[in-house]
Amino acid sequence: MADVDVKTESVADGKEVKKETNGEVCKEASLTGEELEKRIVRQIEHYFGDYNLPRDKFLQQEMKLDDGWIPVEILIKFNRLARLSTNIPFIANCVSKSSSDLIEVNEEKTKIRRNSSKVLPEMNEARRHELILRTLYIKGFPTDCQLDEIEEFLAQYGKVDNIVMRRYQDKATKQWIFKGSVFAVFPKVEEGQKVLDLGTLKFKDQELIMKWQSQYIQDQRNERITKKMEEKCKKRMKRDDGENEDNKTDREELAKGSVLHISDCPGELTREDIKSKLEEFGFAIAFIDYAKGNPEGHIRLQESGTAKQVIEKLEDSKMEFHGASVAFRALEGDEEVEFLNKVKSEMARKRNFSKNQHKRRGGGRREGGGSYFHRKRKGSPNKDDHSSEQKKVKKESE
Repeated sequence: MADVDVKTESVADGKEVKKETNGEVCKEASLTGEELEKRIVRQIEHYFGDYNLPRDKFLQQEMKLDDGWIPVEILIKFNRLARLSTNIPFIANCVSKSSSDLIEVNEEKTKIRRNSSKVLPEMNEARRHELILRTLYIKGFPTDCQLDEIEEFLAQYGKVDNIVMRRYQDKATKQWIFKGSVFAVFPKVEEGQKVLDLGTLKFKDQELIMKWQSQYIQDQRNERITKKMEEKCKKRMKRDDGENEDNKTDREELAKGSVLHISDCPGELTREDIKSKLEEFGFAIAFIDYAKGNPEGHIRLQESGTAKQVIEKLEDSKMEFHGASVAFRALEGDEEVEFLNKVKSEMARKRNFSKNQHKRRGGGRREGGGSYFHRKRKGSPNKDDHSSEQKKVKKESE
C-alpha cells in the first residue's frame, strides 16, 4: 500500500485559509503562551528546513522573487501554520524572539527567510540515500492519532526533522486512512540510534515497534519474495491437479492508476536500478517492461493510484540514474486502458504457452519416437554406428 507524506504542505487551491479567530490562539487546541510560540517556530523551521525546502517547489519559486524573503501573509496560507495562527505580527514576533539560527525576520517584521549562511542541500540520489540512513520506521500508533500528537511524543527524545504518516486509501470510501506507522527523519544517524537504543517505547500504553527504514525496506522486499514463492508453489499445485485456468485473465483486475512511462534512459540503466530506487520510496513493483539500452519503458506498480504519488515525490518528474535524469510520467485515460489491455493479452499468451509446454512434456514416451530426453543430439555419433571406425581403418590401410 502506498504511503502519503502529510507533513509537506502547499497552498491549497491558491486561496487563503479562513480566519476564524484573531490568530493569537491555536485553532486546533487551546494553546497559548510559550507552547504556542514554540509550535509556530518549529512549523516555520520545517518549511525552511533541510528536509522540506529542497522538495518544496512553491517556496523555492517565491524565494527567487525577493532575495529569499517570503511574506508572512503567504506563509499563513499554509494549512498547518494557519491552524496555529494567522496573526502576522504575532508570528513574526515569535520567530524574532526565538533562538533559531535557521530562520530570520526582516526589520519590518513582515517577511521571513532561511539564514543565507545555511547552505541548502541538493536533492539528488546521494541525498535521498543519506535521508534513508537516518530515518526510523515506528509502528504502533492508534489509527486515529494526529500528527501533532506524534510530534510532541517524539520531541521528548530529541529533535526530528520530519514525520511521514503512512496512509492507505480505503477502496470503499476512497478515504486515506492512517496505518498506525510513521517514518521519522532525524538530523543525524546518531540521534536516531539513541532512540532505537531505548529498546521499548510506549505511546498511550501501546508498545511501539522501531527499526531503521533501510531494514524495513529489506524486510518488505524479503516478504514479497517469500510471498511470490508461495504463490508460485500454489499455482504449480493447482496446475498439477488439473485446474482449468483458461478464464483467469478475464477474472484478473489490474490496478488502475499504477502505470508509469519512463524516457531519456541512460544506456547503463537496468531493471534492478529502477526497482531498488522505487522500493526506497516505499512503492511495490508489479512488473518493469524495460530492457537495458532502450531509451524508454514502462513500470507497473502493485497498488491503484500510486503512479501519481511517485510523480509527486520527484523533482520536476525526474529521477537520477547513473548521472542522467530519467523522465517519469503517469499513464492516464485511454492510454492507460490500452496499455493494461496489452498486459492482459500478454499474460494470457504466456500462460497458455506454459500450459501447452507442460502438456507436451507430460505426454510420456511415444512408440518409435522416444522421449525428449532420449533424442539423439544433432551431429553426435550413434553408439551403434561403426562408420567412424571403418573410415579410420580404411585410411590406415591406404
